[in-house]
Amino acid sequence: HNGGRSMSWTSMGWTSMSGAVTLLLLASGASGRRTVAIIGAASGIGPPLALLLRQSTLISELRLWDVMPAAGLASDLQHVDAPGTAAAYSELSDCLFECDVVVLTAAVARAPGMSRQDHFSVNAHIVLKVTEACASQCPEALLV
Repeated sequence: HNGGRSMSWTSMGWTSMSGAVTLLLLASGASGRRTVAIIGAASGIGPPLALLLRQSTLISELRLWDVMPAAGLASDLQHVDAPGTAAAYSELSDCLFECDVVVLTAAVARAPGMSRQDHFSVNAHIVLKVTEACASQCPEALLV
């Protein structure tokens, strides 16, 4: 019970995001393990989400991409005692190629003095870039 407050992805946090991805994988009904990409892997929510997803037996490959290098995170995730792999990609298109699920955590925080419209526009551009890349590299993927 949330005491009458509205819930959002931000207020639910990364554990609920991980649960949502797991439910999507189970609901897809297809057998076999999946390839999941986290876009914005070096952001605040990216590393803990990656750690939770890396432990899933439903995921065969966890791909990481961010404008900031995510190679260190991928290296750390390889130490998790779970099946599958984790890898960082320097190119968004390579990361998304034939993915089954794409989790978009990338966003720019609102800077002091930035208008709401400017903040929205910057983040809308990120969503546009990622969805266009998904359309060409993994058109059947589920986007979270």
